[in-house]
Amino acid sequence: MSDTVTLDEEAPDEDPERGALVDVLIEELERLPAQPSVAVRTVWVADQPNSSAKDLAAALTADPSLTARVLRLANSAYYGLSRRVAEVSFAVTVVGFPTVRAMAAVHASGLFEPGEHTVPDGYWEHSVATASICSVLAPRAGVRPNQAFPLGLLHDLGSALLFRADPARFEAVQAEARRPEAIQRGRTLRSAEKAAYGMAHDEAAARVFAAWRFPETFIEAVADHHAHPATLSEPHTLLLVAAESVASRLVPSLSGGHPRNPGLSGAELEHGGNAGLRALNLDVTDALAIARQVEDDVAQLLQAFSA
Repeated sequence: MSDTVTLDEEAPDEDPERGALVDVLIEELERLPAQPSVAVRTVWVADQPNSSAKDLAAALTADPSLTARVLRLANSAYYGLSRRVAEVSFAVTVVGFPTVRAMAAVHASGLFEPGEHTVPDGYWEHSVATASICSVLAPRAGVRPNQAFPLGLLHDLGSALLFRADPARFEAVQAEARRPEAIQRGRTLRSAEKAAYGMAHDEAAARVFAAWRFPETFIEAVADHHAHPATLSEPHTLLLVAAESVASRLVPSLSGGHPRNPGLSGAELEHGGNAGLRALNLDVTDALAIARQVEDDVAQLLQAFSA
């Protein structure tokens, strides 16, 4: 298959090149939890109901790089502490178990590794913006903020995995899905990804989180974050759809334009402008106000998450 992908090219199931690509991707997704790494143990400890901050810190400190990222996050202006956090157990308490688990999953997935082909352009800007906005909107959705932040942070993990499988194909699919002709015909990014890879990025991410035994509400929200808001009812999913829509107003000011999503996001790209905002009964004025509210926090958070 060439690097030029059109949305009308529904590749046949027996396409050997596509099949091989999908096989490699699925193996990467499903084998991650079996890797005997510090990050995997950290995810496991964070998921145990009887684990203490001391237990999680002990698992975390076996990996200096991951520990440094958690400390950097705890010391960011986002948490607004008056004194510097130096103890790992206190840092775990500050950022919360769900966020430590999310960072460990990112680390195990290799998304913190330096390199040109680790994540797509604008990936961290969009993910961190969505995470911050999820926290702000969490009370409105009836979701706990410490669960909301990692949901926003990890929701596009599937895009990073598709990108790593074949960066050139990924860029071609993204560009084709955003052509005016494709949008007018009602062709979606998901259909382009499925034609090129055999699965869409939301499906890929849901597979990862199921293998990692993330909560069902988390998996469902990631799997459905491109669905039309009118079809959704689960609070975590509604929160993510709305937060991603607000984030689309913020990201261009951080990075000079979001290459993967210029001005539209989530359900909006699939179903029309401002559809995502309606998930939590927001309007454009609300979205712009929230984007301005979190802009400084997001800039600070990027220092902890950017490779």
